[in-house]
Amino acid sequence: MDNDGMTLFDPQEDGLDFFESLEAMRVELNDATVIGPYGYEIPVRIDNGPNTGEVVTETGGLMLTERSQNPQRILIDAKPSTPLKTGDRFVGPITGIVSYSFSNYKLLPERLPDIVPAGLQPASTRLMQDDRKLTVASFNVENFDPGDGQRIDQLGQAIAVNLNHPDIIGLLEVQDNNGEKDDGTTDASESFRVLIESIRAHGGPEYAFTDIAPENNKDGGAPGGNIRVGFLYNPQRITLTDKPKGDSVTSVTYGAQGLSLNPGRIDPLNASFDDSRKPLAAEFEFAGQQVIVVANHFNSKGGDQAPFGGAQPPVRSSEIQRAKIAAIVNGFVKSILQVNPKANVVMLGDLNDFQFSETLSLLRGQELTNLIDKLDEKERYSYI
Repeated sequence: MDNDGMTLFDPQEDGLDFFESLEAMRVELNDATVIGPYGYEIPVRIDNGPNTGEVVTETGGLMLTERSQNPQRILIDAKPSTPLKTGDRFVGPITGIVSYSFSNYKLLPERLPDIVPAGLQPASTRLMQDDRKLTVASFNVENFDPGDGQRIDQLGQAIAVNLNHPDIIGLLEVQDNNGEKDDGTTDASESFRVLIESIRAHGGPEYAFTDIAPENNKDGGAPGGNIRVGFLYNPQRITLTDKPKGDSVTSVTYGAQGLSLNPGRIDPLNASFDDSRKPLAAEFEFAGQQVIVVANHFNSKGGDQAPFGGAQPPVRSSEIQRAKIAAIVNGFVKSILQVNPKANVVMLGDLNDFQFSETLSLLRGQELTNLIDKLDEKERYSYI
């Protein structure tokens, strides 16, 4: 975006200065390709020729990497007449004025050309059920509650079919039984029930669930929603070991007999978790082996300065809390391995940070392997 602290105006080198040099000017984009779904604007890229350093995914998305935040991406400030997906392409030039609002440069188009769809379909896992192999998934269900209507059916199909009904699913952002009604309700048993029924309706197994309800409005998210992390698990394949269930304020530990609570929260009264989700550890048994799975939902990037904002480099203040959380969770892993160096530990969830970030480095430490590092660079993403 900028490599000189905004001390020089350098459109040849700085993305910020390049777009500033075009502000209020009429420009044309040729062969723009959509790089993400429509939100408030349409994100696109154009062919900038070879040697740009871009990392383009197989589906046509643009990878954010440690090397670049992709200042060449362009936002078109318009609402399309039909839904757009990653990889869709505009068949004609887009002409309009360059503007700036909400810390982003945007193109105000005179009209939108027709779209050639890329035909992108929701992905499905290649992993298959196997008596000797445990399948574990992570799924942010985005403020899910029993009143979510069509989303209930969509999530049920995604889990039963696209994810091939994993043995364990760490769920994130499950709201309480009455969603964002702020009346003190924290129980989410009905939220889990309707999701489990939808999975069954799409041919999946009869999942069981476990969670710990947060203290009312103490874990962030929408007021009254009481989002939490929790687990679905297939009792025909695995067992949730028989231990006392923890509560919202008691910390779980690991000893010679495994977890002290099942499930149990990691250090829930630590100030580092203020207004954020507390990690939840659960102990399962599969094929005669103990498996510890920890569901996480680290604090969000809310409050960070924008990449195209007036402060360069932008301050990412939210990283301070995530670094503290990551260190605490890694410390919990250390405590397990001190007792049992051969323990099976799976860390999953929405960590709200990038694969190359300090947050992930602190969480991984010397004890864990970040499986996304095993993928080709074009595949190292989980969200657009």
